[in-house]
Amino acid sequence: MKDTIIEFAALVWAFLMAGVMIIFGVVLFATPVALFIWVVYLILKALGVFA
Repeated sequence: MKDTIIEFAALVWAFLMAGVMIIFGVVLFATPVALFIWVVYLILKALGVFA
């Protein structure tokens, strides 16, 4: 019984860590993209494209 509980806890922990890694990867990927879009928006705004 104890082995089953430990196995289940390890499985839950593995899924939790996988989720954290995926979120971390998405944030690391999305941050430069968002900054690039923001900079492009600021440049276009400075050029008067957006009134």
